[in-house]
Amino acid sequence: MASHKGLRVAVVGAGIGGSATAHFVRSGDLGVDIAELVVFERGQRAGGRLDVVQVDDAGYEAGGSIIHGKNAYMVEFAKMLRLTRQSTPDNELGLFDGQQMFLKTSPWTLVTFARMLWRYGLDIFRLNKYTGALLEKFAKIYELQNNGKGFATPRELVAAMDADFPALLSRTLRENLKQEGFSERFIEELAMGIVHVNYGQTPAMPAFVGSVALAGSGAELWSVKGGNRLVAEGLLEAARPDRLLFGHSVDAVRRTAAGQYELEVRNLDASQDGVEGPFDLVFLACPAISNSREAQILFQGVPAPVLKPYQRTVATFVPGKMAPLGEPEGADAPGMVLVTSPSYFVNSIGSYGPVEAEKKVSEQVHKVFSKAILSSEGLESLFSELASDKVKICDWLAYPAYEEGEFNGTDGFSLDPDGHLYHVNRIEDVASAMEMSCIGAKNCVLLASSRLLPRAKL
Repeated sequence: MASHKGLRVAVVGAGIGGSATAHFVRSGDLGVDIAELVVFERGQRAGGRLDVVQVDDAGYEAGGSIIHGKNAYMVEFAKMLRLTRQSTPDNELGLFDGQQMFLKTSPWTLVTFARMLWRYGLDIFRLNKYTGALLEKFAKIYELQNNGKGFATPRELVAAMDADFPALLSRTLRENLKQEGFSERFIEELAMGIVHVNYGQTPAMPAFVGSVALAGSGAELWSVKGGNRLVAEGLLEAARPDRLLFGHSVDAVRRTAAGQYELEVRNLDASQDGVEGPFDLVFLACPAISNSREAQILFQGVPAPVLKPYQRTVATFVPGKMAPLGEPEGADAPGMVLVTSPSYFVNSIGSYGPVEAEKKVSEQVHKVFSKAILSSEGLESLFSELASDKVKICDWLAYPAYEEGEFNGTDGFSLDPDGHLYHVNRIEDVASAMEMSCIGAKNCVLLASSRLLPRAKL
């Protein structure tokens, strides 16, 4: 180790997790001098799964769209970077089972409350209590990390928030909500609609990540003016990496005899291969995906991270007018439709404003989430009017397929017993969200610091 001279540090990936990692490294959380900080990103910009799609001359969020007011890191970063927060639109909500729109909210708060109370009874109050308790316990992680505490596995991390949280990793959301006294109707309708739009999955997903989705459906929701990816871009700029290599894919990670790491890097623009390093410390801020060869890295001399399946999500941006689904001709469509049938061909349909909220647009743009690319016939069944030549599609593996893989949080962040190689995205095993990526980044830097500081003092 070169601790007396300063460390050479590599971060692989410039999404929100990688950018946050670079920020924490440069901010001094490692507790040792940094000789060089290098960031590798296979794409051409920072942000990763935070993206903006252009429809006509306006931009729309394609990746993570909302931030909760209690997401302490995202709130702190937006303030530090002097980014403008804008409230998310308060759309009328509709629940659609694939055949009929069985519930619609109203512009009138009292009417909406009456409709929800009539259909779900005390579950409405129970939901506020349930998510409020979750957020209060969740917030403990900030105090722990502020005091320099790191955790070996995601499971240990959530256990530190609350002793009951690990049970939520092995219990389904459906089971947990039943245990908490929620009705079958609430679980299969409202809870189903919320996890369907957020993760493209059902209440059969683990209770912890499902509860995170429920908490994200409440009040205090906001986004960054200009796009949430500005947080990642700003953090990366503030981290002042000595080298920032966009368009560079890390294809292999090799441990040297000295316990350092070399990276086999491919320049995607020039079709050139090379070796970077050696590095004293490497943070992998990219998902380990079993169903994508493009996302897989070869590991030599060190165990590879456990690969997990990821959920395919297709976001289709459609300028036009939504058809009245399951309602009489001429009925006004709600601004957000949550689909409660997992067999229906879309997960949700919502009206969205541009990332510059005050920007005037000629046509309302809707974002449709689905598990596959929509046919022209499918689109025409959803919209009474649409500008088909302006439709944009974003097709990507957005988050773990929680219903398919083993996501119990027991796989470790560290891939190296000596503490030189960390997998930031392991945090997604318990929940995938912008704030979780920031927590995972901070945790890995703290873990590295706890390993390095005793040696640096020698």
